[in-house]
Amino acid sequence: MIKAWLRNFRDKIFGINKLEFRIDKKAKEYSDFKFKELKAMEILKPYFPNGYVFETSYTLSFQIIQHIANDIIIHKPQTILEIGSGLSTIILSNLISELKHDPNFISIDQDLKWQNHIKPHCKNVEFFNFDITKNEESTFDWSWFNIPKDSFLREIKFDLVIIDGPKGFESKYARYGIIDFLKGRVMESTIVFLDDTDREDEQFILQNLRDTLSFKFCDSFYKYSRLTQTNFIVTSPS
Repeated sequence: MIKAWLRNFRDKIFGINKLEFRIDKKAKEYSDFKFKELKAMEILKPYFPNGYVFETSYTLSFQIIQHIANDIIIHKPQTILEIGSGLSTIILSNLISELKHDPNFISIDQDLKWQNHIKPHCKNVEFFNFDITKNEESTFDWSWFNIPKDSFLREIKFDLVIIDGPKGFESKYARYGIIDFLKGRVMESTIVFLDDTDREDEQFILQNLRDTLSFKFCDSFYKYSRLTQTNFIVTSPS
């Protein structure tokens, strides 16, 4: 039988205890995420579309949708920009209708067929469809929506921005283009949600978003992050 001191020495050398700690921590984080996901799903259920709920691996987690819904209820944003149309568009549209709130809600996506499937469920959302083009001037790989230079979308200031597109297979840093798009159009009231910040690529984009647009606060959760200029009201789900 291996002696205790020798076993501890072996574990220290090979980092076994640290590995077990990391595995336990990840398992707990995932367990907490699943529990909160079920809770958020129940809270948001009244705002689901009628009939079958089309949910995929690309769909925003119900926790981030609940967090966004909390911000809409508290802050009443006048201009909402969503990058990546989906189930979240329907849920938030239904919530806004119930609140009798009338913001300028804009949803951008590259998949027109998918947007046409969603449109009938979202009467208070303006949908825009643009192709994805590669940025040839950048020193690294990213592509973005080919929004015309004279588009009115380039003149609006946004209170709430939800970033869940373009889809990651478009390029390694597919969402990097949002940084240039938002330059000069964020305000003291602006709140930005970036999904999938548990991934390395999105961490890079998150850091550049914060630095370039001078956000003072950045709160990160299991799979998403929220950027703001003020942080006096907590809206994150429990």
